[in-house]
Amino acid sequence: MQLPGYARRVTAPAPAPRTVQALYAVVRGLSAPSARDARPPSTWHLLKLLSARPLRTADLAALSALDASTVSRHVSGLEDDGLVRREPDPGDRRSSRIVLTPAGERAYDEAVARRADLLGSATREWADADREALARLLERLADALLPAADAHHPAQEA
Repeated sequence: MQLPGYARRVTAPAPAPRTVQALYAVVRGLSAPSARDARPPSTWHLLKLLSARPLRTADLAALSALDASTVSRHVSGLEDDGLVRREPDPGDRRSSRIVLTPAGERAYDEAVARRADLLGSATREWADADREALARLLERLADALLPAADAHHPAQEA
């Protein structure tokens, strides 16, 4: 099977193209903004990264695999909305770190909860074992993909 829009043949195990297409559909479904969630999906990814620790803009760009100017634009909007703030970098007085505010934590948690509700609705008719298998296999896939993604987009140490 060949993915639409791809001229070259995919050299992967047989179900891989189907899996890629299904993952695109899942991401598209989870990325669709609701009335309360009008930000692009990449901003939620930035908030997720910032929920772990404060980061410099360059580090946030590297970890998110986004262009620094894109991250800077997102951070400015998030800052204007009170979801993040800048603080001096204790390791470099010329630099600042982006910090998630309590409002940013709430916004991120609410966005995750909305997506969890969406997944719950989509899998309502599934057996508990099937939902657990989906979670386990997606976690396994993510664990396998992250080293490859990190190799393509190495992040600086914070």
